Amino acid sequence: MDATTFDGISRNLGAVATRRGFTRLLGGAAALGTAFSGDESQARRQGHGKGRAQVGSDGRRGKKITICYQDQTRTVKKKGYLNKYPGATKGACTPTGNPGATPPPQPCTTFILSGGPNQNDSIVIDDDGSVLNVSTGTFLIIDNNGMAGPINPVVFSGQVGNVLRVRGTDWGGCRSFSPLWVHCLATGQKRQIFTGYSGSGCAYTKGDFLDINITVAL
Repeated sequence: MDATTFDGISRNLGAVATRRGFTRLLGGAAALGTAFSGDESQARRQGHGKGRAQVGSDGRRGKKITICYQDQTRTVKKKGYLNKYPGATKGACTPTGNPGATPPPQPCTTFILSGGPNQNDSIVIDDDGSVLNVSTGTFLIIDNNGMAGPINPVVFSGQVGNVLRVRGTDWGGCRSFSPLWVHCLATGQKRQIFTGYSGSGCAYTKGDFLDINITVAL
């Protein structure tokens, strides 16, 4: 009840002269009390409804968490996040290195052995010879036909650091062994690993003239 209403009731109480007037005054006061009570109840209901609306709004918003999905940090709703982001993990992503940095080169595992700086340069031996990959126990070249001639480049599996044993045999006359180059088949990198051998004349008798170990490098 506000102050104006209360002052009016007080004045009416002071002015009541008859029982009938007093009864009317009490009836008016009762009506005011009922109205006041109704207003107060409505206010409480409105306040309670507002609270429920706020809770409902918060509930619809849902709790959010931070996840790492496909190397990206995201903030998503916790409920059902694995259905939308399968394989995601809780928490921010862990840095994997400097963004934009050049990745380290992959090791070469397939090589070409040739007789020159080009991958298709033939290997020339006068007369015979062989190349053995000591590290893998595999022969790359076996030439024992007793004649000088070109040998096609050889593709082989290996890795940098493999040891190759190079041998040469002469059946008489001239003797030579061409340079050897290795080429990485995947990247095109190349390097000369043997400078070659050439005899000082062509009057040699039969015999071995070369037996060395060389290392595969790029």
